Amino acid sequence: ADIFGRRFGHQKLPWNTEKSWAGSLGMLIGGWLFAVIIVGVYATNGIFEGALTGYIPAITLIALAGTMVESLPFHDVDNITVTVTAVILGYYLF
Repeated sequence: ADIFGRRFGHQKLPWNTEKSWAGSLGMLIGGWLFAVIIVGVYATNGIFEGALTGYIPAITLIALAGTMVESLPFHDVDNITVTVTAVILGYYLF
């Protein structure tokens, strides 16, 4: 997100001028894609039951929530708050 935002992030978020729309989009896409790959590996190896497609809605919701939390104007705690958000939602959605 940081690399993508620094390179293409000319339009800043209205609620946090240190973050950009491009960086947030990078966070959303990167987080979602990484999660799909990881869950896909687990589903393929039988650790998670069912097909990967069944996990896509939950992964999408978690990625969206993480992106929203990351965009908030709280300095130096976004790594913790994004992780806590993902863990709590993952617990209830999976």
